[in-house]
Amino acid sequence: MISNMIDDECVDGALVLPNIRSHVLSRVIEFLKQDSSAAAEKAAAEKEFKEFEVEFFKKLGDKEALFDVILAANYLHAQELLDASCFCASDRIRGLKVQEIRDYFNIANDFTPEEDERIIKENAWAFD
Repeated sequence: MISNMIDDECVDGALVLPNIRSHVLSRVIEFLKQDSSAAAEKAAAEKEFKEFEVEFFKKLGDKEALFDVILAANYLHAQELLDASCFCASDRIRGLKVQEIRDYFNIANDFTPEEDERIIKENAWAFD
């Protein structure tokens, strides 16, 4: 996206990204720098990059920071970071009960107790 903005001459000395806060952008740049250097060295750097990735998301901390990175990666069309951050989010909710996932993502339960019970019964395989 940034490359396209520069190529299309949409940048007048400054790059304005209104949807991304500066501290989030610095994290995105940190990840993308590491990703590009790992791609250049390929196989030898793959293991090192995976270790970096694990540490990157540990340092990220809370879910709000993770969601900010997901939104920034999506906005910037940074597919590698988007995939990695979504994978991290899925890891964080793995093994949680339905209500815990709703709480994590701040999703209101708009089902009646009867609908909730019916859905659980119809999809019992998903709740094992």
